Amino acid sequence: MSWNQAHVHTSLHQAPPPIARQLSPQGFLHARRVGWDGALWAPLSHFPSLRRLSLTGWCFAGSEGLQIGLLSGLRTLEIENCTNQSSDGVGLSCISLLTNLTHLTYSRIRYPHPIPSEFSGLSAIKGLSSLMAIDGDFFPEEILAWADMHLTRLTLSSSYNLSLHGMAVLVPQLRSLVVLEVPDLMLDMRMARGLMHMPALRDLCVAWIHIRPHHPVSQRLELPQVHHLALHHAYEYDVHWEGSIGAILPNIQSLDLVARIDAARASKLAATLFEKPLPALTTLIARASEQAIFPASSCDLLSALIF
Repeated sequence: MSWNQAHVHTSLHQAPPPIARQLSPQGFLHARRVGWDGALWAPLSHFPSLRRLSLTGWCFAGSEGLQIGLLSGLRTLEIENCTNQSSDGVGLSCISLLTNLTHLTYSRIRYPHPIPSEFSGLSAIKGLSSLMAIDGDFFPEEILAWADMHLTRLTLSSSYNLSLHGMAVLVPQLRSLVVLEVPDLMLDMRMARGLMHMPALRDLCVAWIHIRPHHPVSQRLELPQVHHLALHHAYEYDVHWEGSIGAILPNIQSLDLVARIDAARASKLAATLFEKPLPALTTLIARASEQAIFPASSCDLLSALIF
């Protein structure tokens, strides 16, 4: 895995990360640096019945975390809000040795030094069904190595351009997904084509719909298997690029909408999103983004939705 500072200068333009994310993991006002003491954790191998390990706020240096790889019986591993200071190029790649894992959470980890192939071996965990990585700035080669995994639930978010590119290529190749949460990716035609081959997909969370409503190809895209949709994006987009929910996802039963919308365009946006009816919709949650700079936006959008 990489800290996104490693590729500030690439062929893809990338703005420097917010200073807060450079200094500490998200969620902490000040970086917590509780050392992962190899001597303290060496006895982990003495816990043969351990099935779940949850670590928060630790700082890993060198290969001190290798003891985790000895917990062959683990089913659930959760590592959150930690700092990975490893500079040996190995980091926590030992996680790939935990072949009995079914759930892995690896979220909001700070990387002073990049580790390009740290998680390239995750596909060796054949039984891994759930992967959650929030603010996960992975290298593309790490993400693309997961294409043959049989995940049923995937949650991935990142602000790193190369991670997003890797995610966009990976997602359409995962055919076993039931729950897909990628709030930093658009539902565009490429993704929609891939999702059409996921018959078990029921829950979908994306940034927004990025499909021209009347494009000839988009009229052949339909995801009737999806019942729950969340659109979570705090930025504005040209409404001419938004697609109709009903045209693509006709059987939606619940919709969770978070938007930052210019009040002057709210009615037009709602008219585009809801151009076609949603006869199965029973639950609608509409929220204004906390970043909204137009106080009346949420009211105008809600009015457009209802009336």
